[in-house]
Amino acid sequence: MTAATSRLVALTGLVILATLLGAARGPATVIVIAPLAALLIAGAVAASRWAIATAIVMLPYFSYGVMEILTNPDGRVQAVAFSVLSIVVFLAALDSMRRH
Repeated sequence: MTAATSRLVALTGLVILATLLGAARGPATVIVIAPLAALLIAGAVAASRWAIATAIVMLPYFSYGVMEILTNPDGRVQAVAFSVLSIVVFLAALDSMRRH
């Protein structure tokens, strides 16, 4: 996998995470999606420390997914997908930095 492929995987994952969060349509939807949008913009212009910021931001999203797994039996499948996707974005972002 090249640095560009890793970056593309991370950016695609960010779009999917934002879509999953946007489907909830709650009062805090914009606040929750804003960090993902900022990372997408920074990743599109290839900011120098984009991968580190992305990895750090994925930690609370992973925690959110795990909390949903534990507390929401009806949405457990979506919560597992959300958690796994946040890990994929985390690792892909760091991989893109390592290969750069």
